[in-house]
Amino acid sequence: MKKTILSISIGLLLLTGCSKDNVDPQIEQRTGDAVYVFNNSGVDSTWESFALDEFQNTNSNTGVAAPSANRGNSAHTHGSLDAGGFTFNWSGTENNGGTHGEASVTLSFGPSLVLVSLETACINIIGNEAVYGGAITEVENDPFPPGFPGPFSIGNTMFFKVFDNGQGNNAPADQFANTFVSTSNPEACDTLGQPDGEFWSGDEFPIPIADVLAPGSVKINN
Repeated sequence: MKKTILSISIGLLLLTGCSKDNVDPQIEQRTGDAVYVFNNSGVDSTWESFALDEFQNTNSNTGVAAPSANRGNSAHTHGSLDAGGFTFNWSGTENNGGTHGEASVTLSFGPSLVLVSLETACINIIGNEAVYGGAITEVENDPFPPGFPGPFSIGNTMFFKVFDNGQGNNAPADQFANTFVSTSNPEACDTLGQPDGEFWSGDEFPIPIADVLAPGSVKINN
């Protein structure tokens, strides 16, 4: 996958101030047609931006449509986890009546703690894997200048992948993909929202998988 711009350092944006005129020109040229990927280090986290058309081309060979990912009539996932660089609390259901639920995310970038509220946009489940997609409805402490088309834009959809590895004392720990993805693409549930899509399981952009530490947990029903 070809990266189109350098990492966006949130700390750098904070140091340069809140005026849009001070934003790196490469970043300012990025409009809504981008996919933003959160790289979580827990200390110096960054966002990377990819051109939407390049990303869609990369995912075009998956052959997965959003509705076909769910094997039952209802898909549900809920849980909570703390990954150091972010926390994620979610509950969402997708069935014949539509999508329901919400999620909250906290993302830390140096001195800034960004609080993001999501409304469930889609849930896709295959086996014990689920991708939750939520539309951004509210943001507190957005480090980007007002009106700047970035990963925290209202209406963007954020995606996150989790693994339910069973219940009980002898079950292995639940897991999660250690990244978030944000895009304004209204059809992203067909690509980024697929648990077996190229982004989550391909070789071009390997994503580390981490265990969910207690008291966090993941629950998936399909």
